[in-house]
Amino acid sequence: LAAARRLRMAVCYGGVGLEAQARKASRADIIVATPGRLIDLVRQRRVDLRGVRILVLDEADRMLDMGFLPQVKSIVQQLPAERHTMFFSATLDGQIGQLAEQFTRDAERLHTVASPNDTGEPLSDRLSQNFLACSPASRTDELLELIRGEDDLVLVFCRTRRGAGRLAERLERQGLTATSMHGDLSQSQRERALRRFAGGHARVLVATDVAARGIDLDDIGLVINFDPPEDHDAYTHRVGRTARAGRTGRAVTMVMPEHAEQIGRMALKLGLHEPWGETGYELAPQRSSSPQRRRGQGGPPNRSSRPRASATAPRPASTAPRPAAGAPAPVRANRVPRGSRLPAA
Repeated sequence: LAAARRLRMAVCYGGVGLEAQARKASRADIIVATPGRLIDLVRQRRVDLRGVRILVLDEADRMLDMGFLPQVKSIVQQLPAERHTMFFSATLDGQIGQLAEQFTRDAERLHTVASPNDTGEPLSDRLSQNFLACSPASRTDELLELIRGEDDLVLVFCRTRRGAGRLAERLERQGLTATSMHGDLSQSQRERALRRFAGGHARVLVATDVAARGIDLDDIGLVINFDPPEDHDAYTHRVGRTARAGRTGRAVTMVMPEHAEQIGRMALKLGLHEPWGETGYELAPQRSSSPQRRRGQGGPPNRSSRPRASATAPRPASTAPRPAAGAPAPVRANRVPRGSRLPAA
C-alpha cells in the first residue's frame, strides 16, 4: 500500500544497529517502531514527533503488560494535540481502558469478534480444541506423539524463556527439527528462527507468549500449550495462530494435576465443556456465598479454601463426608481414573 501511494516507510526496533534505521526514519512518511527504539531516535534528534498527524498504538494491552507504559506516555507527550489516534487492544477494561480515554478525545469505540472465512464459516467450526491430561513424567512423551502425528507446522507455547530454549533443544535431540523464539534472543536471532520455521526448515517453533505475538503463518496446523496460558485472553491469542485464512487447525492444551483447576475454569468460561470432559477431570460446582460473612472474607484467602486440584478419584457418594452446616465448600478438581488420550483428529 505504501509503495502504491509513494509513501516511504521505516521499521525501527532494538537488537540491531541504530544508524541504518535512523537514516530511513529521518526521511520516512510512516514509522513503525517499538517504544524504546523510537525514544532513542528522538533523543538523538534523528526523528521529530512534532509533525505527526496519525498515532497508532497496536496491541496496547501487551505493551502495558510488558512494562512499556512509561515509554509510551513519553512518546504521546511529545506529539501535537491535534492528531488522529487509533488505539488497538484485546480488552478495554481496567487500566487499559483508562489509558485509551487518556490518549484519545471524542473517540469512537469499535468492537470486533473472530472473523469468519470467505464462506461465512465461523472460526469454531475450523478449529478443533482439546485438553490432554498428563503427568510431569509423561508430558514430554505426549508432546512428541502429538508433534509426530501432525503434517503441518507446529507451534508450542512455554511460559518462560529458559523453558522454551530447553524444550526446543530436547525436541532436537529426539530427531525433530525445532527452533525457539523468546526474549533472551536478539532481534536478528528471532527473525532467523521465524524464517526457519516459516520456510519449513524447522517444523516446530517453541515460543513464549510475547515472542509469538504477530506470527501470521497460514501453514501452522497445530498449536500446543505445553505450559498453561495465564488466562482466557492469552489462550485465545495462542490458539488464534492456527486455523487462519480459511484453513482448519487444532489446538491442544496439556493439563497437569496442579493446573487442572485453573485450566478447567478457563475452559468452562470459554464454553469448551465437551473438550474439557475428555481430560477425565471433574470440577465441583462453586457454591454461592452465604449472606453471612465467611471466615477470611475481606482478607487473604484461607489456605484450606483455596482452589486445589487432586489426582485422586472422587469418593463414592454414600461414603463422602458431609460438610458442616454453614462451612464453605472448597472447590476441587478430581481426576476420574480413566483413559485421557485424545480422539483421533
